[in-house]
Amino acid sequence: MGPGEIIIELDPGMAFGTGIHASTRFCLKFIDQYVKGGERIIDAGCGSGILSIGAAKLGAQSVFAMDVDPVAVKVARENIVLNGLDNLIEVREGDIAEEILGRPVDMILANITAEVINELLPLASEALPSGGYFFGSGIVDSRWPGVQKQLDNCGFTVEQVLTDIDWVGVAARKK
Repeated sequence: MGPGEIIIELDPGMAFGTGIHASTRFCLKFIDQYVKGGERIIDAGCGSGILSIGAAKLGAQSVFAMDVDPVAVKVARENIVLNGLDNLIEVREGDIAEEILGRPVDMILANITAEVINELLPLASEALPSGGYFFGSGIVDSRWPGVQKQLDNCGFTVEQVLTDIDWVGVAARKK
């Protein structure tokens, strides 16, 4: 391990999120670049918990993670305990759309699909303060124009776009 490197202990089980797929790598890169310490983060569709764990290890004050898949929730909880972060990360099963409003949040992570991101963006815009960040990934390149339009419609400025073959990840800031 080199200086400044952070190790994430992970057993993904049957949940998505090993860090190998481009979409997970994009979000991990955004977390590494933008988390400075003290942020309150929502992980929408947490899968294995890899993004929540990365954010907590980089100094997030708290992480609220959700997934609709009960297997993912179980695996995420196990991985969070494995990394000793159960005091910083709360995981729940359910639809993030029902939980996102009314929570203090500085950043929202969504490594899901373009369709779900498009549905989530109006709520993310309402939940995030001006200057808050939305990191979206899992976007197939043919769906990127629609996501880009929805980001604009919801008051976000695209700060960074990452691509790998036919996958797109985006870091956007609320105006």
